[in-house]
Amino acid sequence: MASMRIALWVLGLIAAAALGFYAYMGGFHTVTVTKGRIGPVEFVYAPHRGSYAKFNETWGAFMPKWQEAGLGTCLTMGVYLDLPGTPEEKLRSLIGCRIDGWDEAQRQAARAKFPTLIIPESEAVLSSFPFRNVLSFFYAPTRVYPVINAELAARGVKPSIGIEQYGSFDAIEEISFAVPVISDRAPYQPLYDVFAH
Repeated sequence: MASMRIALWVLGLIAAAALGFYAYMGGFHTVTVTKGRIGPVEFVYAPHRGSYAKFNETWGAFMPKWQEAGLGTCLTMGVYLDLPGTPEEKLRSLIGCRIDGWDEAQRQAARAKFPTLIIPESEAVLSSFPFRNVLSFFYAPTRVYPVINAELAARGVKPSIGIEQYGSFDAIEEISFAVPVISDRAPYQPLYDVFAH
């Protein structure tokens, strides 16, 4: 009987810890979406092909170059080009630093050292999710994109690209999400052209 009580006590502790971690990660956060606008967004980029779980490799190669260039704080972001269900090895995405808020001299300095792209202005469905730790990069999208996609489906729009903005890696408080309300991918062709070769 004593061993049964101990087992129940341990199970209770595990359940409480799991529930606490779930809450900490934003498990009880209500995802809301709003209609707004995104862009134009200019960003320095590095391409990534394949599993999002290997983003750390692309970031690990990109960030030292950014720091060596001495361009200041990187306002980090990611652009996701493929629809859900795309085979993992064919996934295409771009990571990098947003620079359109900089003055022209700063932007020119960035353009001289890195390739840049511009996401044109458009209407978009917007949302956000709290950031807690590196797991948030994987957990937040599983909560947010289903809500965004449901909103787009209600409008008869197929998702085009997904834009996530994180801000400075040293001070991330939330992840901002934006999906343009446009099914036509033509305006984003320059992003796809990065992977043409």
